[in-house]
Amino acid sequence: MREFISKIKPWAKYLPVVVFLGILPFVWDLNNMLDASLLPRQLALSFFLIAMTVTFAVLFFKGQRFCFDGKCVKIVFGGLAIFMLMHLISWAFGVVNGYEAFFRTVKEFGFCLFFLFIYQLIVNDYRGRDLILKFLLVAGAVFIIIGIIQFLKADFSKFEESTRNLSYYLNSIIEEIYSTCSNKNLFSSILFLTLPVSVYCMFCHDDSHRALSLSWQIFAGIVSIADLALIIIMLTRTVWAALALALVVAYILSYARKVQTSGGKVSLKTKLIYIGVPAGLVVIMIAVFALTDTQLERTVVERVAITFNPEKYGYRDNEHGESSVAMRKLVWGKTLEMVKDHPILGAGPGQWQIELPKYGLDEFGAKLRDGSLTFQRPHNDYLWFASEVGIIGLLGYLIFYVGILFAGLSNIKRTTNGRVALFNIVAVAALTGWIVVSLLDYPHERIEHNVFYLTISAIVLADYAKRVVADNQAEQSGNPTITMTILVFGLIVSGLHLWQTWAYYKGEKNGRLVLAAYYHEDWNAVVRLTRNVDAQMYTLDNYTVPIHYYRGVALSFKDNDKAAIGEFEQALEKHPNHMLSYCGLGASLMRMQRYDEAIKYVERVLEMSPRNSQALFDMAIIHYNKREFKQALDYMLKLPLVIESGPRNYEATRRSICRAAVAESAPRYNRDNLLNWLNNDSRVDSSIKRYYSDSCSFDELILKELGPNNQ
Repeated sequence: MREFISKIKPWAKYLPVVVFLGILPFVWDLNNMLDASLLPRQLALSFFLIAMTVTFAVLFFKGQRFCFDGKCVKIVFGGLAIFMLMHLISWAFGVVNGYEAFFRTVKEFGFCLFFLFIYQLIVNDYRGRDLILKFLLVAGAVFIIIGIIQFLKADFSKFEESTRNLSYYLNSIIEEIYSTCSNKNLFSSILFLTLPVSVYCMFCHDDSHRALSLSWQIFAGIVSIADLALIIIMLTRTVWAALALALVVAYILSYARKVQTSGGKVSLKTKLIYIGVPAGLVVIMIAVFALTDTQLERTVVERVAITFNPEKYGYRDNEHGESSVAMRKLVWGKTLEMVKDHPILGAGPGQWQIELPKYGLDEFGAKLRDGSLTFQRPHNDYLWFASEVGIIGLLGYLIFYVGILFAGLSNIKRTTNGRVALFNIVAVAALTGWIVVSLLDYPHERIEHNVFYLTISAIVLADYAKRVVADNQAEQSGNPTITMTILVFGLIVSGLHLWQTWAYYKGEKNGRLVLAAYYHEDWNAVVRLTRNVDAQMYTLDNYTVPIHYYRGVALSFKDNDKAAIGEFEQALEKHPNHMLSYCGLGASLMRMQRYDEAIKYVERVLEMSPRNSQALFDMAIIHYNKREFKQALDYMLKLPLVIESGPRNYEATRRSICRAAVAESAPRYNRDNLLNWLNNDSRVDSSIKRYYSDSCSFDELILKELGPNNQ
């Protein structure tokens, strides 16, 4: 027993990493959370950070120190320091919602602490490097297995029967395949990050444990094949582009390494292999597609073509939500406006989704214009950083990123260890491709993506640091004061990370119940449940809706407009650009006959979204109640003829306003025709429909229909 304990004791420090990576794919709470993976995995990360802080504290008292050897290491951590300093400064200087800013800042510090711990763990005990990679491979394999199970359960009958729009049908089916990553695009990103680890493990072997090493190689090979197959099938164009770039970079780096190790002379056989292998793979792939009836090749071609010519395949990008190409361009444009307005400090951590509406929503689809659908992220991590923590904050992150790439390239060029060179080739290739994913998606928000990406980055940097120390034939340096300071800081950050995440976790659980009660119009339950959320720091739900808004709506339906006004005002304190709260406030003021105040708030909505259906409808009713029927009709006729899930009693209200406006000008029209028109719903509706199809004004149309008063 003592002998067994003595063997595993050196590996005890890696236990938190092994456990964390082992449970990561299984941390999923679909029944209680609005986002089944985000906060549960962030909570798991909190416990991991505390465990690692305690582990390093124990190691510190045993003489271990934090080491930052090498210029590149200092540059990388310097970039991270700038990035995090800008989070603190931006949060401190007048953010709109301080709770969201603090939460995002603590979350970012948690990611930095994770990177630091993995790096220091490997630098201080290089034996654990491959152990971490193997368990990272296991975590990726679990994601893949869950995805394959979902794939096998999917119904592909519609795709198999279809002859047109294959990409549409297959993509609709694939949407249900996401492993435990919330959606298929995020799953594809995890597949991409798993690939360099599986490729490295596939070629890595240990002569001292040949049988065990061979088992790992076979396992890694199976994971690599499944990984590539799923990436192709998932139809995620961003990951396809990232993979294509990564393959090109890996190919160039491997050839450059071969040239270097051969003294600049590459044999003809090697050159033929480098040319023939990719060409052969392309031929095999074409042959497989040609000899099978999967229709996959047509689907892939169509999926790529949709990016450049969506109309050809019946796609209208600007109607398909935030994932479409046209939608991203619009959002990026508005994010750049935000950057121009806040170039130095940014709008503040966690403020992007709060600030975006004030840059205008009129170009978007109806749900976005009306506020029933909101943006939570710009689908571009770099613009996200620039808009929230300023250009300096973005520069700090880029220094970190470029520093990792430089360290990897230096390792490839200078290391004499073939295994280290192999890992750095696939890692640098993957990190280069990751730029594409970060430019077109939002992986930085997700816990599992940061765990994979930061672990790979930390190993690259650790390889660099160990090589620099070995090249200089020096001992690793470590300052006890710096180490102790970092540990104290780490304890504070990990404690805050746990406290904040737990508060948001409980808040989101209640938020899900609030949302369910809201949609079932159980107003008593909404009021009760929102009180439970008050004790948390969870001010906005996952859809950027203030919790106070839900309570305001509930109170207004309970005929307590005075209390509802207070709730809507509190909602606007947390989110000053929340259109639904402005509409709710305007409606409550209108029912209290405070019409001029109501107009002021509803006009604020129309400034952000001139075609907002609820705001136009409310303005029509306010002017109607003020007996300003012409103005009421003008606002009502700005609305479309038919509104899906629009304001309540839309058609009946429109009919009443039209009648009132026409009756106000009664002396202009033939009396008998007017009376018949006013008392006939179908005639009123027919006139309204004709107005939307004709080019004349409503007054001209009614005059033609009723005729002038000739008396």
